[in-house]
Amino acid sequence: MSNSGKSYRWKGRIVSKKVYLQRMKQTQLGHELRDLSKKRKLDESVVRENLEEPVHYHNVEESQILEGYRIVNLKFLGQQLWCTSCKETLSFDYVESERRIGLASVLLGRCHKCLIIN
Repeated sequence: MSNSGKSYRWKGRIVSKKVYLQRMKQTQLGHELRDLSKKRKLDESVVRENLEEPVHYHNVEESQILEGYRIVNLKFLGQQLWCTSCKETLSFDYVESERRIGLASVLLGRCHKCLIIN
């Protein structure tokens, strides 16, 4: 490197003017990309809030017979085993069908009190 007056440093190291300008440009592009990503996330959340159509799942499998084993989160399952209309406790005895979406299972059961499917 010639001693033409000014030396350029990047993270404590002496670098050439070309390398310094290249890294400054990369830094600037990184900041712009980060800002664009934040803006895009905000735009996507607004779109999701305004979306009125339900999401359609392509790999949905419904079955009437419950067979096999499931790995469940007992705390979440316990919170969801209540009727949405009459707040009565639901039972696995009244499960009518199961909707399998990938590895997830959604159980559809009828309330024994108000007969609404939850």
